[in-house]
Parts: sequence; structure tokens; C-alpha cells
Amino acid sequence: MCLAMTKVAGPLIRLLCIVDSDEKPSLGYVYDGMYRARKGIKLIFKNVKRLYKPYTLIIKDRWDRQLRQRLHSAAYFLNPSFQYDQVNYYNKPEVVQGLIDIIGNKDICNKSSVAMNEVRLYRGQLESFGKPIAIKMAKEMQPGQYNIKLL
Repeated sequence: MCLAMTKVAGPLIRLLCIVDSDEKPSLGYVYDGMYRARKGIKLIFKNVKRLYKPYTLIIKDRWDRQLRQRLHSAAYFLNPSFQYDQVNYYNKPEVVQGLIDIIGNKDICNKSSVAMNEVRLYRGQLESFGKPIAIKMAKEMQPGQYNIKLL
């Protein structure tokens, strides 16, 4: 039991490092950290559901009650370091739904059809999103730095 607890603590400590760093993490990084923590615990128990489920249920319960917001999933979707990561991208309907909910909110976005077209271009790496410099910068820069650095 002690060994299991020690192993489970690893993914949770990595998540705490993201959340509790001196720099405020982007919401997308928190979302990704939660996903990776749960995935890491599943791997520790070799995907045997009866072994990992008690631990992942605790995390899921806290996440659902306190942290999971559509804004987190929209931020995750819009972060190019996650969006263009073919191996680790968390491709679940809730991610796209969070983005659609945010874009559909008239208080946040008053030009939803324009925004959805931009999302299509972004997701497909079309037009300026597909330029080599944009792809390179997406991997190297934090969200919010793009416009400043590229000007």
C-alpha cells in the first residue's frame, strides 16, 4: 500500500508544481496537468481499472466540483503547444464543447461566426497558422506572447 501511495504521489506532485509555480500557469496548462495526472496514475496501475479507479475518482471529483470550467477546456484547445501535439492531445468532446460555449457566449464573443472560421484555420494550420515561423513559435512561446514577439 505504501508503494502504491508513493507512486500515485508522483503525478500529483507534478501537477502541484504547475499550479503552485511563481508564474501563474495558463488555464490550458492546468487542464492538461489534470489530464496527465489521471493518465499517469492509470499507467502506474497498468490500466487495471479496479486498482486505479479509487485514486482517479478522487481527482475527478475535486476537478469537477472546484476547477473544471468551460474556460479551462477552451484555453487548452487554443494553446498551440497542446493543439498541435499529435501524441498527447486530449481529444475529448468536452474540449471542443468548452470552446463552442465560450464562442457562443455573446458577452464574450460578439462575432461567433468569424471566431469559428478562425478556429477552423487554427486547427487546420491554414493560412498564417501554417507558416513555419508560426509553427516554430507555437512550440516555444507561452500563450499571450505571440503577438508581442512576432511584431
